[in-house]
Amino acid sequence: MDDTRQEYLRVATAEVVGFMKLQVDPDLNGRQMLQELRKFHPEGIPEVFNGIRIRPKKVAEQIRNEDVHAVYFHPLKKRCFFASKLHKEAAEAQLKRMNMRI
Repeated sequence: MDDTRQEYLRVATAEVVGFMKLQVDPDLNGRQMLQELRKFHPEGIPEVFNGIRIRPKKVAEQIRNEDVHAVYFHPLKKRCFFASKLHKEAAEAQLKRMNMRI
């Protein structure tokens, strides 16, 4: 079971790294979304935060095109959530590494 979890974590980490590079909006990128999502977990990111609208269709399109799955958009709650607990853990680890470099 540990091997399976390690493989899922490796895939989640790769997806988080890819998601961080997405440019969701001229003023919003994947890294910013993950930082905000950490603050609001498990409530999820509202469709609008910090005055920037998250365009769910645009995010979904980029997730498909770039093969990344760090988040998903819940159409009824109108919020973005981490795709899984492993994606959350991977995002926290990646953001921590990035903050250490700055």
